[in-house]
Amino acid sequence: MIIRLAESKDVKVIQNLCDVFYFVYTDALLDSIKRKRVLVAEESDKVLGVVIYALKEKKVSVLVVDKEQRGKGIGKALFEESVRFFNVTQMKIMATEDPTNSVPFWKAMGFFPLPQIVKTKRGNKLRPMIYIKEKKQ
Repeated sequence: MIIRLAESKDVKVIQNLCDVFYFVYTDALLDSIKRKRVLVAEESDKVLGVVIYALKEKKVSVLVVDKEQRGKGIGKALFEESVRFFNVTQMKIMATEDPTNSVPFWKAMGFFPLPQIVKTKRGNKLRPMIYIKEKKQ
């Protein structure tokens, strides 16, 4: 498996991966790709997962792994590479408590849950979480 910057040719497969949770607009995705904010995990020319990082807000906008590929360390590899690639020392995310309950994954990645819960228009519950990495000197 390799992790690489996404290219415009990856747009449809990224949208298909993300559609489980919400739709990613083509123009916004192409802009993020152009700005080098999207990484994909790929094996045998097949995209297995994606992470979209919002540099200005210092947050992961999206981290999704193909449902057939979950539990194989792809999400962890994408997250760790995004921390390295974007030189992250602090990051915020909104973890879903439903339908897939990503909170345990994010806790394993070193995030701490914050007390409040936010509901989306679709009724999904999101838990704000924060990641703070000690900077090595």
